[in-house]
Amino acid sequence: MIVRGSSLGISLIQLSFISVNRFILTAFGSDRPGIVYRLTKELARLGANLTDSTMTDLEGQFAIMLSFEVEGLSNSDQLNKELNENLADLGLALFVNQIEIKDWIDLKDVSRVAIRVIGGDRPGIVAGISEVLFNYKANIVELKTHSTTPFPSSNYVMIILVDLDSSVSFERIRADLIEVALRLTVHLSAELIEPDTI
Repeated sequence: MIVRGSSLGISLIQLSFISVNRFILTAFGSDRPGIVYRLTKELARLGANLTDSTMTDLEGQFAIMLSFEVEGLSNSDQLNKELNENLADLGLALFVNQIEIKDWIDLKDVSRVAIRVIGGDRPGIVAGISEVLFNYKANIVELKTHSTTPFPSSNYVMIILVDLDSSVSFERIRADLIEVALRLTVHLSAELIEPDTI
């Protein structure tokens, strides 16, 4: 079916052939005002629609991870060239890579678990907790850590969001996590949350 009399002069048939491609962008550089504005302005100029993003300051370096969609543009080399040229003055190490758009994931057989760890900083905290998650084939979807003061006198905070197969007992994995946390001399709490909780 063709839309007739449209001022755009575009048919529904033509629209069906306009492809939407998804990309992931990673970048980091010395933190300074204007990085987010300049980057997102440039992406908007290219017609990009931002989908997910994480941006944070790490030891004075501003780190960016984001995904975006662009209609009709499938050349990541072109995006890398344009973005690096137009944002060169920001001094960012920036890279864009195209990815496949996945279908909506059915979360009915998955439980989302939020884990919070607090205690004195020491080597092996992340490794110890993540080993338990690996043993239960739990998928880490987000992990954040923060040390409040320089090591070794620092306090350590870690927050993890995990997708757990519904066949796995939440009480059992929580008990194993707490056991490891006690060996690491840190406090751990875990709770079930809604999958779309930010």
